[in-house]
Amino acid sequence: MTTDQVKPTILSVFRGETNHKGKVIPKRRVGKCLFYEGSGNHVLHIDLLPNQGHTFFLKPSAAPDKDYAICIKEPLKTEPGKHLFREVGVARLCDAPNEGLLYLEWDFFGPNSIYMQTLTASPALQKVSA
Repeated sequence: MTTDQVKPTILSVFRGETNHKGKVIPKRRVGKCLFYEGSGNHVLHIDLLPNQGHTFFLKPSAAPDKDYAICIKEPLKTEPGKHLFREVGVARLCDAPNEGLLYLEWDFFGPNSIYMQTLTASPALQKVSA
């Protein structure tokens, strides 16, 4: 079976608010993440503008201030068919009481209360994905 035939796990990307106990409460879905378990690839589809989807990729990071880098894929002009991942933001795993969430921050948006559920997210968060 090729990777094109493998069904990805769909994870929710949403804008959230923190309640008085510090728990993130989903307010509005702003995109989705397709996770391909076989390859470990995370492909983010963000709904920024109507009728225009934006695609980003999560790449693991060894840097101490981030767990993942948010990247865009750009074609190499010198080598057709090859591409380069350029970092445009960071993703950090959340601590208690928000385990199971990644906090996403794009360089061009700054802090914007955007979160992504992970495979370990609670069932309540899975209702946000539509």
